[in-house]
Amino acid sequence: MIRFITSSDFSQISHIWQTCFGDGEDYVRLFWDHCFPLCRGLAYEWDGRLAAMAFLLPGALALRGESHPAAYVYAVATLPEYRGRGIAAALTRRAADFVREEGGAALCLLPASESLYAYYAKLGFVTGFMKQNQTPEAKGNSQEFDPDLAAAYRKACWDKLGYFAWSPPLLDYMAKEHLHRGGEILLEEHGYDFVGRERCVCAPTGKPGGMLLPLNEHGRQWLARTDRRGYLGLTLD
Repeated sequence: MIRFITSSDFSQISHIWQTCFGDGEDYVRLFWDHCFPLCRGLAYEWDGRLAAMAFLLPGALALRGESHPAAYVYAVATLPEYRGRGIAAALTRRAADFVREEGGAALCLLPASESLYAYYAKLGFVTGFMKQNQTPEAKGNSQEFDPDLAAAYRKACWDKLGYFAWSPPLLDYMAKEHLHRGGEILLEEHGYDFVGRERCVCAPTGKPGGMLLPLNEHGRQWLARTDRRGYLGLTLD
């Protein structure tokens, strides 16, 4: 049975998360306290136990002043003993149905490995975003993260190309998540850079990146107008 995740599911979600991703409970608690209230979660329940999970982070497909609601699929995971039964595919299809029913233009995701591109292609996803190159760069200054400013920078940089627009509250969570993992946030002339051990900036490569499942005509038109070269970015990968 597929159902929505509720606040009482934390212990089971934490177990799935730690088992599948290897993060500690402190990381899961950060997500639960700061991101879960902003999104919706789907769980696959098997004999009264949660066997798998997936979360839908809200956003929008934006291009040249237009935007249409969309969702990003995050933290899809199935406990090892339940794998091979089509559970993740069932969760993804239900997620698409839910977003479509809510008027969403597309379901977006970033496959965790090269092999998963073919898997999601079988579910109807196509490449809709380009990858980024990371190049060492010495400039930039540490500064307190302003999510509203970050959203404005993203719009200014990527609106002509087409991009996935995150809300300021979600950008704020992404900053917390990045700092929790030991990263650094620097303010550049063009916007914020989330960097790890090595200072870097991002530049488009045109290589396949995130995938997109169009759910209505708005989603299909966005794909066509961007030539499937939109910018995703900050996807907690």
